[in-house]
Amino acid sequence: MRNISNNITTLLSQDSISIAYLVKIVAPGSTIRDTTTAYDITVGSETYTAGTGLLTVESPRLSQAVDREVYKIVYVDPTFSKRALFEAGLVGASVSVYVCFMNTTNGTLGGVAPGQYLTNVYRDWE
Repeated sequence: MRNISNNITTLLSQDSISIAYLVKIVAPGSTIRDTTTAYDITVGSETYTAGTGLLTVESPRLSQAVDREVYKIVYVDPTFSKRALFEAGLVGASVSVYVCFMNTTNGTLGGVAPGQYLTNVYRDWE
């Protein structure tokens, strides 16, 4: 069973919600941390870079089981800066996908001002 924090429950009850994706790819010889936000976001000690061409993430159907799930991660790469990495293949690479919620309330939520992203780490398996 997945647990949802009180802050996220509050945000999900709003008429309008806003999320961003954070993607971390650990491939042999390189680590990529990208975000769909308009600016860089730091979560814990890791900075996720904006403007890298990360377009969207299509998440799998929700299930009750904790298992490896398939995500479709779409990049726009007009300068081909990631082409070599993707052509070499990412089989065996560790990929983590996180959802980051924006505070869409009118007040501070979890220490985060309205219009800012909640970046405190919350994992339901800990």
